[in-house]
Amino acid sequence: MKTVSSCVKSSVEETREPKNITEAIQDISTYFSEEEWAKLTKWQKSAYVYMKRNYIRMTGLGVTVNQPVFMRCKEQTKEKVEECTKVRGCDREGGGFRINPWRHRLRERKNRVIYEEISDPEESEDDD
Repeated sequence: MKTVSSCVKSSVEETREPKNITEAIQDISTYFSEEEWAKLTKWQKSAYVYMKRNYIRMTGLGVTVNQPVFMRCKEQTKEKVEECTKVRGCDREGGGFRINPWRHRLRERKNRVIYEEISDPEESEDDD
């Protein structure tokens, strides 16, 4: 009688990534240049896949969320990359992106709001 052990090694096909993950990773690769894509590790690539999935699900539910930065400029032509860096507020130096630290600075209010304390009529009667 032949028994099947639960410790039997799975076939090579079962240990590979599912097709939907591989297709999603290939889809994400379109957002990066070849150099940037080569520098990313496997876990970083999968993180981008899940970021895109979450964005699509949230917008599908009607929630207003910001588009992930890597999805904002899909075109990788030279002119478009320059425009993207202007839109993103970052400079391309040393092979990577450097984010401008003042980009997300809060704007100062131009019109100051002055609050006035409202007195309680009962308090003014007690003082007299």
